[in-house]
Amino acid sequence: MAEFTVLVPATPPSNLLVWEEGEAKEIARQRAEQSQRSLEQAGLKVDAARVGDHEPLQAIGDELEAHRGYQAMVISTFPAGVSRWLKMDLVSRARRSFPRLRIIHVVSEPRKETSA
Repeated sequence: MAEFTVLVPATPPSNLLVWEEGEAKEIARQRAEQSQRSLEQAGLKVDAARVGDHEPLQAIGDELEAHRGYQAMVISTFPAGVSRWLKMDLVSRARRSFPRLRIIHVVSEPRKETSA
């Protein structure tokens, strides 16, 4: 059975003009925990949920250095036009940077905010 590690870069909140590193890490921690719960509810085994560097490619590299043995990586992005990661060509850059890994790209839809 496959095991997953959730890795969320501590990206600065884009809607704030001023942010602190601790805020970014806390937001990323919450997203990592939420993602872990969602994956586990879907029946997947998640061994860890971690916060990484604010730069996604660096976060991936740090994770691969610290925890060896990964055979594949799933990069989840928003759709083109919305995704900052696609604009920075993260998927292709990850494939070039980590050629030994199978990289799977999935596109998720942003959550629609509901008003009360």
